[in-house]
Amino acid sequence: MVTTHDCGLDKEFNVRLKQLEEDGEEATEELLTSIEDDEELDRFLQVSPLVEPGAVKQAGVVVDQVLLLAGKMVGYLPVPELVVGEEQLVPAAIVDLNYRTTIDRLTQVTRVTSISDAARTQLRYVLARTDALRTPTLEFELTSVIGKTITKARVSKKNPLTIELTLNDETKIALMQVPGSPSSGGPARTSRSADPGQRNPK
Repeated sequence: MVTTHDCGLDKEFNVRLKQLEEDGEEATEELLTSIEDDEELDRFLQVSPLVEPGAVKQAGVVVDQVLLLAGKMVGYLPVPELVVGEEQLVPAAIVDLNYRTTIDRLTQVTRVTSISDAARTQLRYVLARTDALRTPTLEFELTSVIGKTITKARVSKKNPLTIELTLNDETKIALMQVPGSPSSGGPARTSRSADPGQRNPK
C-alpha cells in the first residue's frame, strides 16, 4: 500500500505548475500533461507490505487476531478482501506500517485499487498513532506547554484524527486537526494510474 500523503505524491508537480503559472502560462490540459511527462518529478513514494493476518507476530508469537483485525493494534491497518467479478484482486490482509520503504514510482506498473476517503482518514490516524501519538513523553510536553494537567484523552467519535484532551479545569482542546485532501476528494493527477495503459502510472 502506498502510504505517502496525497499532497506528497504531487509535490514537485504542483511546484512546477505554480512556477509556470507565475510566468504567465495557462493551466491547460496540454500543460498538465507536459509536466506529468517529466519523469524526474515526484519520483519517490513510500509503501508498506500487505501480509496475512496470521503471519503477524510479536516476539515470535502470533498476535491476538481479534484485536488485529479490529484495527486495535498500533502499527497495523486491516484491509478487506477485494473481489471484482470472480477474481480476487486483493486478499484480506494487514498493512504492516512498522515496515516502510521508498520506491521509484517508475517501477510501479499499475494501481490495483484506491481506498475510500474514510479509509484514508483511518490510514492517517494509524500512521500518526504509530509514529507520534504513542510517544510516552508527549503528555509531559503538552502539560508543560499549556500549564495544566491532562486528566482524560480520547479519540473523537466523529473523526479518528482528532484527539480530544480534557484538562484539570474541565476545559477541552483538540490535539490534531484533519489533514487536507485534494478538492476532488482523492488523488487527482495520480488517479490516471488506474488505467493500465497509462505510460507512467503512480
